[in-house]
Amino acid sequence: MKALRLILLMLLFVLTSNAQNNNNGIIKGKIIDQNTKQALPYVNIVITGANTGAVSDTLGLFILKDIQSGQYQLKVSFIGYQTKVVKDIQVVPNKSAYVDIELNIAITTMDAVTVKAFRFENTPLKPISSFSLSREEINRSPGAAGDILRTIGMLPGVQSSGGEFSAIAVRGQGIYNNVYMVDGIPVYSLGHFEGNHTGFNDPNGGRFSILPPRIVQTAEFSAGGFSSEFGRRNAAFLGLTLKEGNPETYSIEGQIDLMGGMLSYDGPSKIHKNTSLFLAARYQNFEQVFKMTGMDNDGVPQYADFIFKSTTKIGKKNKLSIIGMYNINRFDKDIKHLLLQEEITEDHLSDAEENKSVFGLNLRTLTSKNSYWTNILYYRNYDRNYIIGKTDLSEKPDGSLPDESEINYIRDLLNWKKNEQEIGYRSIFTYIFNNKSRLRCGIDFSNLSLNYSRILSQADTSYVFSSSDYRPDETQKFIVSYPQFVNMKFDNNAFNLASYLQYSFFPIKRLHFNVGLRYDYYGFSETHTLSPRLSGSYQINEKNSLNFATGIFYQDNIPDIIADNQEESDLKTEKSIHYILGYKKYFTPNLKLTIEGYYKDFSNLIVREARNTKFFTNNGTGYAYGLDFSIVKRFANKYHGQIGYSYMQSKRDNNNGKDIYDHYYSMPHIFSALISYDINKHWIVSSKFRYFTGKPTDEYIIHRNVHNNDEYMRYSQEIISNNTDRLDNYLSLDLRVDYRYQFNKFALMFFIDIANITDRLNPNYMVLRERTGEVIPKGTKMFPTFGLKFEL
Repeated sequence: MKALRLILLMLLFVLTSNAQNNNNGIIKGKIIDQNTKQALPYVNIVITGANTGAVSDTLGLFILKDIQSGQYQLKVSFIGYQTKVVKDIQVVPNKSAYVDIELNIAITTMDAVTVKAFRFENTPLKPISSFSLSREEINRSPGAAGDILRTIGMLPGVQSSGGEFSAIAVRGQGIYNNVYMVDGIPVYSLGHFEGNHTGFNDPNGGRFSILPPRIVQTAEFSAGGFSSEFGRRNAAFLGLTLKEGNPETYSIEGQIDLMGGMLSYDGPSKIHKNTSLFLAARYQNFEQVFKMTGMDNDGVPQYADFIFKSTTKIGKKNKLSIIGMYNINRFDKDIKHLLLQEEITEDHLSDAEENKSVFGLNLRTLTSKNSYWTNILYYRNYDRNYIIGKTDLSEKPDGSLPDESEINYIRDLLNWKKNEQEIGYRSIFTYIFNNKSRLRCGIDFSNLSLNYSRILSQADTSYVFSSSDYRPDETQKFIVSYPQFVNMKFDNNAFNLASYLQYSFFPIKRLHFNVGLRYDYYGFSETHTLSPRLSGSYQINEKNSLNFATGIFYQDNIPDIIADNQEESDLKTEKSIHYILGYKKYFTPNLKLTIEGYYKDFSNLIVREARNTKFFTNNGTGYAYGLDFSIVKRFANKYHGQIGYSYMQSKRDNNNGKDIYDHYYSMPHIFSALISYDINKHWIVSSKFRYFTGKPTDEYIIHRNVHNNDEYMRYSQEIISNNTDRLDNYLSLDLRVDYRYQFNKFALMFFIDIANITDRLNPNYMVLRERTGEVIPKGTKMFPTFGLKFEL
């Protein structure tokens, strides 16, 4: 309450103060060719809606002086290049706003008429399923609280768990099938609090992104058919660029909200004149929020993130970025939390801690006027210690709960430890042939070390089972996990190699091809794979195009499966073949329609033999198909928005004698709509609506008194068919309001961000209450947050 009073008092001070300084600011920047990375001279830069403009010099540099404080857009144009609009440039009195701008060449020429792109993401190199998001679009997304994954979750073709989960699944595949790159460094996990209480992989994924708000400068997302440069995952691609520090002037940003706060520095290093820094730290603790929402019996989650990026310009030809990320989270669920239950529904204890770190060097060198060379060296570490306990928590004869001292429990029923370390190197060379074709080739090396152990200290009973699960007595209406079928220890390392080639060219006017080939060697399974890929576009006229893609994509076995199947090292990598056909139309420079149909064929899918064993096979097959539709209005005239609809079917067959079934993320109908409006220079209002078909869930029957003991009454849930029923449909309305007030160099901002404002329960899964036989939906209702931010 003290923090709340402080926020309200500061907000009142902002609203009632008239202190304002009329000093103006500066916009500086550099214009470069997106393909060759060379500086572009004599480019026209104009502030939209104003008469102020500039022309870049021979080094590509420009400066706009004496600009009143506020938020601006720049229109950048140059003969032979696509006109580009750069938005959300915040000008602060007595400071310089700095921006690097990349221009792409005009797509082609038709009958002496230059075809111009109306969107910076419309490039022949990425014709399929490509969406770009800016830093401000990510930050403004309602209900996302600045979380990049929750923002991506509303794009066409994306199935998001929503509510308490932030992980994304794309076009009928799972959350572990996506390629994630941060500044060119492969990052295999972007979430906090991954995994569930069983100790096995959670299909819903993490709860929050490891990247705090306003950390990501740009996000490029492709729902399929991506370049041969990216592999080892076979569904979608998400490339993130962390914000670079402003080389001209510094700024400090801070935020205080219901769960904690964050602090960042953006500016020159003060050590080297050509080096800029961006530093950020965040800490979040959910204890007070859980008390406010009646969820304090769920335990205490908390996490922290530390982000570092240094950018140095070495001479005229080299740019070096140093990236560091350290992310930790901890979850505690003790007896004292269980005793907060109104009735006994949960008897498991949890003690989980995860540490993730990434360190990388990214050096880009201009090797000629038509080529550049990128070299990336990185180190990745992941530590996880997960301890599951269990109590004999029971009500007293009078119906009350016992005291903590009266409860018997085992603290370390299951102890699961993970350590992954990877050292890698990527080298990518790009050559441009007269701006008509491009060759990109590269090679990746990495050494992955895994040290895993899972120890079940004694047999554990589960009251959810299927008839195919192992039971010594088939009449037994529950299953028992025995240590010999669960325990595992794995300590090994393997060398991985990839090489790739991507050639982009125009065989004839209007038609563009991207032809790629990728080779992968995966050391743990000693497999060699070859992945040919093809994408392209046909420019009907300056506003309409047809787009297509096909190719083979492979999925490395995830470390958990490697560790569990160390004695069966012949598991193959999963295979997916994509077929995509799309149509794009620009109604205006800021309004685009996209329609894409797709089909995917899956083979060598890894499936678990039984839920109480650790054994997997490659018996699975499947397919997915669908249609994605979107209308996107980029920011102009004070508002931006998006409407999307996806129809999708995804099926799996474990080839175990049972019927084909719906995949966990097979949600046939997904609809989303977003609108954001800048009322004036102080107020921004945004709203988002989402609807999707409920997730598939199993049909079941309930068995009573499975131990034949009236004094130890337990119910069990027998799964009789896989994913043949569905949870309730997901329906959510989110709202966000931002207020900004500028005091000379100091800005004060207040925000309120409410996810699911209607307070409707949106279930993610079902849980058996083994003491009563009830099967209840688990999910979240309304989740509000608000806070105060400042910039200095």
